[in-house]
Order: sequence, then C-alpha cells, then structure tokens
Amino acid sequence: MCSSDLNYWGTKPSLKNVLIQHVPEEAARILALRRGDADLAEVTERGALPALRSDPKVTVLDGLSGIHVPVLFFNQRITPGLTGDLRPDFFADINVRRAVNYLMDDARYTKEVTLGSAEPRSMALPTGFLGYNPSAPNYGFSLDKAAAAFRAAFGGQLWTTGFTLPLYYAAGSDHDQTVLEMLKANIKRINPKFRVTVQSKPYSELLTDAKDGKLALGLASWGPDYADPDNVMYTLYASDGYYAPRTHVNDAQIDTWLNAARVSVNPTERKALYGKVAARAHELALYVIMPAEPNYITFRSNLGGLTKATFSPLLGGNVYWRQLKK
Repeated sequence: MCSSDLNYWGTKPSLKNVLIQHVPEEAARILALRRGDADLAEVTERGALPALRSDPKVTVLDGLSGIHVPVLFFNQRITPGLTGDLRPDFFADINVRRAVNYLMDDARYTKEVTLGSAEPRSMALPTGFLGYNPSAPNYGFSLDKAAAAFRAAFGGQLWTTGFTLPLYYAAGSDHDQTVLEMLKANIKRINPKFRVTVQSKPYSELLTDAKDGKLALGLASWGPDYADPDNVMYTLYASDGYYAPRTHVNDAQIDTWLNAARVSVNPTERKALYGKVAARAHELALYVIMPAEPNYITFRSNLGGLTKATFSPLLGGNVYWRQLKK
C-alpha cells in the first residue's frame, strides 16, 4: 500500500492510496481486471488483447513507445547440467550461431506471435537511442544459408553426427514457447539428425539456470535503466557485462570500443563507436536480434490519466501515480 504525500509541492494527487498486489497467474490478473477488482493489470501475452478490447469496461492502450531489446542469446561455454550430451562449446562455433540467425523467421514471428505489431530491429538498441542505425545489416530468414552454415560447423562434423539441443522457456509464457517451437521446427527442416526439445521451467529456476550458464540458448528482453546506449550495449556485449555469465561473450575489440564510448562525452564519437560494436556483433552473430513489439497498457475504462502523452517506458509502472484519477 502506497499513500499520497499530502505535503507534495505540486498538484495534489487525485488518488489517496495505491495498492499493489503480486498475482503470478496471468489468467487471474485478467479476471481481476474484467471484474473490477483491479484498476490496472499487467498482461504479458498480446494474444489476450482482442478479448479485452471487446470488454467495454476495459481499455487497451496500444502502440506505445517501447525501449526493450528482445534477443535470443547464445551460451558459448555451457555449464553442464541441463543440456545432456550437447557439447559445451556448441555455440562457440560461429557457424552454429549464424545458422540459428538464419532460422529466425521475423515475418512469421511478427504475424503469428505479435499479431502484426512488432517492428524489425537492425541492432540491439531501442530505435530512438544514440547510435541506432536502421540500415545496419541483418541475417534474414534463409533455410539454404542456415544449412550451409551448419555444414561448415566444427569442420563439417556436426552435419554428420547431428545433435540434440534442449531449450527451455518460462512456464506460462505462450510467447516464449511459440518462439522456441518455431525455431525447433526450422532446425528440424535442415537435417533429420538435428533434434531439439522444448520444455518449460518455473521462471525463478530458469533465471537461476541462465545466470549459472546452464542454458544453451534463451530468450531475453533487456529494458534499459536509463536512456543511454551504454546501458544496453555494455550489458549485452561487454566481457564483464550483465549478460556475460549467460553468454560468455568475450571479444577484445568490442570491449575496447565499449570502454571508449563509455568515457567519451562526444555524441558523434560515441555514435561511431556503437556502430562499430553493432557491425562486429553482427559479424560474430553474438545474438539473434528479434523484432520489437510496442508497449501496451490494460486498465479499467474509468481510470483516468493514462494516455500516450503521460506514458513513459522508462517508468516501472509506465505512468506517475499522481497523474491517475478515478
């Protein structure tokens, strides 16, 4: 329970109290919203929006600016425990990483998973951030190029021996399950000796496994803490960045550019450095850069103060509570 400050220097908040409840199950959150037991609820699956739009007592505010950076990450030095006989250096081979990049079908993902809402990203940065280049190269979907990359992996051995790749997603996430199932289907189309399993795990366990380096591949969506490219690029690509225990990314040239950009106060210089990082990251196929969905909020129609003008993707609750009213 949070209460308004009666001594606040600005316009007095309309709401006296805000009660925040943790409800793990999405279905329960949606039910509370539709019944009026909640004024605002987090809905993570876009597939639930059409039904909510049909409810006159619920408002879906969609097409909002988004700064999350969705990616598929590769672990180049897998810690044994969840991946069976898969070689720990499976994704250390650049050809394997490139093959998976060629197997990400952005068009199908956008249509079937995001209901046509996602926009392609050319690099791992929000589109409005310093350094973002909409013309940066991308891999594109190609079964032929994926097959060629797999044939080259580990000196041609992988094509003959095959592999079994265990993939995991957070239990209850239809989005993540669908993405991994799509990837599984595309990998199986390349070579019958290529096998993929897709299993769910509780989110808390999955997060721990990722931090421990036990996931071979996973989905991630980084939300910047502040509006600067360092908080994204360093997080993803630095050898001592936040994602390093998950990916074991370690490239001396990228580290040099990132550290130079971190201390520079020249926007032109920083933009050029981040462009170099993005180009080398693409060359090395360090991540799969996924299309990004716009943000949306679902709330009771009698809750005022939530508009595109008041929304901010940098706020944890997307809006200042002092702007809300009933």
